[in-house]
Amino acid sequence: MNSIQQVLAELGRIEPRLVQFAAVAPADTFDICAEVLATHASELERANAIMLACLVDSSRGLGLIEKGLKDASDLVRIAATRSLEIIPSAEIKLRTSIVRMALLDSDAGVRKFALRVVKQHAISELRPEIERMRQHDPAPYVQKMATEIQIGE
Repeated sequence: MNSIQQVLAELGRIEPRLVQFAAVAPADTFDICAEVLATHASELERANAIMLACLVDSSRGLGLIEKGLKDASDLVRIAATRSLEIIPSAEIKLRTSIVRMALLDSDAGVRKFALRVVKQHAISELRPEIERMRQHDPAPYVQKMATEIQIGE
């Protein structure tokens, strides 16, 4: 089985073992994942591709995450937002616009995972967005999560 077949087989799994697969993934896995995201692959494959790409090369992952956040599928946008948890804080803090994009998403699940990222990385630049979500988010559980986030000055 060649590397493309190996990666595509894992991306098509309903319950992939992405962390385990990333440890033994072929060298060209990131590029294969980027191609999957750019094609008309299934939602599941595109969502898994973002996660796997970030696991194998977090330094290049932000570009794919940004593409994923523009996807029409809620599943892909949630996977992109969850992938932000893999990216080191120093890189996230340099590109807060990506997290801001997720905080402003129409899907409550995307916003929920974006709040987790804000909390995990203590992104103080996003304090105005968090305050807006505390006051006006249409999803009560997202509003509640926003009130629980305390970001230092």
